[in-house]
Amino acid sequence: MKLFRLLLSGFLLLSGAVAVGQDKFEPLTSWPYVYDEFLPGTVFNNKGNTIEYDKLNVNIVNGKMHFVKDGKIMEIDMMTVNVVRVEKDVYLNVFGKLMKVLKETDNGAVVSLKEIDVDKMSRTSIGYGTSAIASTQNVSTAALESNTGSIINKSLGSVIQDKYSGDPLALKETTYLVVDGLLVPARKKDVTSDARFDSKKVEEYLKSHKVKWNNVENLSELVEFLNTVKTK
Repeated sequence: MKLFRLLLSGFLLLSGAVAVGQDKFEPLTSWPYVYDEFLPGTVFNNKGNTIEYDKLNVNIVNGKMHFVKDGKIMEIDMMTVNVVRVEKDVYLNVFGKLMKVLKETDNGAVVSLKEIDVDKMSRTSIGYGTSAIASTQNVSTAALESNTGSIINKSLGSVIQDKYSGDPLALKETTYLVVDGLLVPARKKDVTSDARFDSKKVEEYLKSHKVKWNNVENLSELVEFLNTVKTK
């Protein structure tokens, strides 16, 4: 965990405070990315090296990092990625998906994953491979994955040309606790029922500290506590 702390601290230091970034941008079926444009960034890989990129973006559909090479959109091998910095945002690779770091702790972090809301998408059935969207709140999974897959190896210029031709994506954002390598959804029922922690002590902590689940500072303190009551 010490290596994680060093590399993450380094990226947070480079970026200043972890900022909101371009959260006001609304990802579209024709542009399924976190950012409105591809931005300069840095990757800290599994060999301990930092690699600078001129154009990076985070794909909403699968949580992977895309970059531009020779004018074409490419997808990085997530097995080689540890941490990514895009402008003032820092992302941690958690089980193959980039999760935004909200706050680092001594033994982990509070992170957030922005992704497609599958429940909302599944409420409307659209034919496989169809690009038309029945509703801005109901997106065909098959159609979206088909469109996203076709972005790889496609020229950035052609994708930008059709950038605003799609429909808004139904999204959800989930906060997680990274506790010394363990991942736990930042929800009371998940934390108290997780067998990897002493449930009795966890219940006592939550009661005495009156943890607010939307408060990042409270969650970061909970991360440190959970590290002391691990059962396995």
